[in-house]
Amino acid sequence: MKHLLSVLFCTCFSIYLIAQQSVEWGNWKNWGDQGDGTYINPIIPSDYSDIDCIRVGEDYYAISSTFQFSPGMTLLHSKDLVNWEIYGNIIDDLTQISEDLNWTRMDRYGRGVWAGTLRHYNGRFYLFFGTPDEGYFMTSASRAEGPWEPLTPLLPEPGWDDCTAMWDENGKAYFVGTHFAQDPIRKKNNWHYPVVRPWNRIREALFWERTITGIFLPIMEQETGAGGLSVCYLLHGYRIGPYQVKCFLRISVQ
Repeated sequence: MKHLLSVLFCTCFSIYLIAQQSVEWGNWKNWGDQGDGTYINPIIPSDYSDIDCIRVGEDYYAISSTFQFSPGMTLLHSKDLVNWEIYGNIIDDLTQISEDLNWTRMDRYGRGVWAGTLRHYNGRFYLFFGTPDEGYFMTSASRAEGPWEPLTPLLPEPGWDDCTAMWDENGKAYFVGTHFAQDPIRKKNNWHYPVVRPWNRIREALFWERTITGIFLPIMEQETGAGGLSVCYLLHGYRIGPYQVKCFLRISVQ
């Protein structure tokens, strides 16, 4: 809990510091490591969307969605969370997802590889990600730099986007994702699929974290219509429920 609160504090404080800068967005004069033990946001002056980051030993690994671009799912590596290097791309052939992502067609602009989740369990790296047209996919590797296994369809249905996954103390895997429409909780191939229902809201950017006190699921939520309000929620429970929904950050996006 203390770790999670620290992350939330740092996030809010970083937003505050950025707001104090008079530099035009994107026109960065200084960024990243300043060489004196300090850093300035942004740490990477480039477009790395839907970042998901984990720590394995003394190394940090992050992924970024790549949509219709090939190769897919950029993998980054860092030792200090400030200085990053590109490790490569996890998906070398987007036609594993669909032939419509082949260069001969190119009719999936803005679709393809959306936000994913990177996990490390029992000595192996796992990548889960969703596509809006083809569903969820998974791949794994013994080393972050690869080679990565061919993609395995996890839930071949359209309408899915962000996702996250975890393993409990007994080795059972759990998976949760957001969907464009309401859908019941699913169970398939020993995987549990709790669905975050959208109601009148758009939900994304979720991340599952298991602690000694339960499960935490931070999620970003944007209300449709009536003010366009972005809301962050924290869901807390054990395994697939019950959960308590709490608002910890509310930002107007009007």
